[in-house]
Amino acid sequence: MNLTNIFLDIYLIRHADPAGLLNHWSSSSTPLSQLGVQQAKTLAQQLKNHHFDAFFTSPFKRAKQTAEIIAKEQDQVKIQEQDWLAEIDVGEWAGCHKKVINEQMTTEIKQFLEKGYDKRGPLVAGLLAIDKNFTFPSGESLTEFWNRVTTGFYQTLSLFKSVSGRKICIIGHGGSFTVIMMNLLNKSFSDHEFPVFMFRKADLAIIRIKKGKIFFLQMNPLLSPLNEFTLDSD
Repeated sequence: MNLTNIFLDIYLIRHADPAGLLNHWSSSSTPLSQLGVQQAKTLAQQLKNHHFDAFFTSPFKRAKQTAEIIAKEQDQVKIQEQDWLAEIDVGEWAGCHKKVINEQMTTEIKQFLEKGYDKRGPLVAGLLAIDKNFTFPSGESLTEFWNRVTTGFYQTLSLFKSVSGRKICIIGHGGSFTVIMMNLLNKSFSDHEFPVFMFRKADLAIIRIKKGKIFFLQMNPLLSPLNEFTLDSD
């Protein structure tokens, strides 16, 4: 997509901490934990004077709750659910105990996770590095996920062509943000190497698109003391 006619600030916010059973993967219906609610409230206060022109969120419950808390501090901003922002569909593994999932993983992926994947970034980033042909059981393949997020992201950007100085907020997931960041860095699905961006729960990145150039205005987490990064599927 040609970005020369876009002047836009994008706030990417990963959903806050989800609740759920210990050692289980999240599902689309997993809500925020008490910690997650506090994280979202803190973000809401820090962003209340930023005045977003549009507010997009994944349809997953943890993302929607994060968006609702932040949007309360915004004047007359309607939250727009976007299916393309949903985390990758992990199919039969949604809500499952990690031990069950581990038994079904290929040896290559299992070895990668055992080497400390949880310190490297989102699940999608790890899978892109080792097996682009991977498909979750009864869920999405990496190709399908990449294409879904890429198409949705550029369709969203096209809404702001030839309109200067807009500011939008996007609430999503580690996986969907991985694909967005790779596109902004002009990476294609066929590339062999992908940088890994650590989007922990309630992390914020501020990105400016101006005259075809990409500027990373902020990549540091706002809530470092509150964030804990653990192996998960969201």
